[in-house]
Amino acid sequence: MQWGQIPLADATVAADGNTSKASINLKGLLEGRNPERNVVIMPDDVVSVPKAEVVYVLGEVGKPGAYALNEKEDLTVLQVIAMAGGLGQFSAPGDSKVIRKTNGTRTDISLNLRHLIAGKSADVQLRPEDVVWVPKNVSKRAALRTLEAALQTATGFIIYRH
Repeated sequence: MQWGQIPLADATVAADGNTSKASINLKGLLEGRNPERNVVIMPDDVVSVPKAEVVYVLGEVGKPGAYALNEKEDLTVLQVIAMAGGLGQFSAPGDSKVIRKTNGTRTDISLNLRHLIAGKSADVQLRPEDVVWVPKNVSKRAALRTLEAALQTATGFIIYRH
């Protein structure tokens, strides 16, 4: 420890006496809640940052993808749907679900996003590696395509007659 022990009260020194270790809540530090934890990094220091835990949103949403769970922060289905840009135009919110794996066993949690949004049912707390699935409403999409085709045909007929 050429530069000395990490200057934090909860820093621990390894049995060999050559290294010290401390954990820092990065989010709290960045938000200015724990400025005393902002230690100077010295030569030969090693900074380890764990892999972010994520939840996934798939299907008919604005931006499907992986969303990081902030350090020790709770995230619910409605929050992650909002982060994903909301429901898509052709979504089937009543048939959504959370896919959760626990000890290798898959569990599907049925969701009615309409009820969640209306406050008629409790929001679901997400865990790392959960997948929120919002399926497409095939009949709504087919109806819109049929309407578009009818409008194009009518427009073409009107143009042709003139």
